[in-house]
Amino acid sequence: MAAEPDDREAAVRAAIAAAQWDDAAARVLRAYGQELLEYLIASARSDADGSDAFSIFAERMWRGLPQFRGDASVRTWCYTIARRALAEVKRAGPARRAKLHAPLSDAPALAALAADVRTRTVTFLRTAARDALAEVKDALDPEDQELLILRIDRKLAWRDVARVMAEGDDLDDAALERYTAALRKRFEKLKAKLRDAVARGAG
Repeated sequence: MAAEPDDREAAVRAAIAAAQWDDAAARVLRAYGQELLEYLIASARSDADGSDAFSIFAERMWRGLPQFRGDASVRTWCYTIARRALAEVKRAGPARRAKLHAPLSDAPALAALAADVRTRTVTFLRTAARDALAEVKDALDPEDQELLILRIDRKLAWRDVARVMAEGDDLDDAALERYTAALRKRFEKLKAKLRDAVARGAG
């Protein structure tokens, strides 16, 4: 039986508290790797870009575990790292992208686990049937699509959505509240837009 989300979070935090970095990283990849890669591929609209960003995420997550403060959940922290990795991939040209690619060369077991997550996830996404709503989502602005993924598909709390989507440095509480409120309003407009589009498609 798969562990519940709270159990997964607790297991990762326990490994972090014990300074068992490889074990913590492996638990992160098993618990959240597939959903993070799906998020990256959907946001990038590219298997290659999403996979490159996932490789960078895996390396930075592993190396960043000793600095994890616990202000947000491990899952939210991972989405933030993944989003930043994707932004770098999008900005990088072909020559620089090769330098961004950071395989887990110092942790071969983790590298193999990350590769397995990539293979299984990409295969699943390529063979999964796409319904009418998915086609509508694909036509959305990338940030609107990302907002839907984080809130509906991933079911992140609103403050966690804001933390993931915030640009630049971490927001203070007041700024985070304002940004959260703005995202909620944007989401309501987006839902209405989706309902109209789906209704037109069904008509």
